[in-house]
Amino acid sequence: MSQVLEEQFLRNAQIFIPALDTTFSYSNAHTEQTYALLGDASTTFVVIPERDALLEASFFVDRLTVEQIPLAGLVVNRVQTTHVASLNEG
Repeated sequence: MSQVLEEQFLRNAQIFIPALDTTFSYSNAHTEQTYALLGDASTTFVVIPERDALLEASFFVDRLTVEQIPLAGLVVNRVQTTHVASLNEG
């Protein structure tokens, strides 16, 4: 029985290992393409920080500077609706 299981394991490994290699090869090529795109002079970012994530947004802007990736803009004043009593009331 163990010999049959070993043979099945080896067959499965022969299928799995090349598939895994293909996956990582694709992933590495995709990563290289992504870094090339991020490093391209035409790539820019617009950062829109959320109130609860200002530190993360600041870190991201600093990282863009370190990596010499252009920052196209930073939106810091987002419109929020407030209710103001009418001036004509009275």
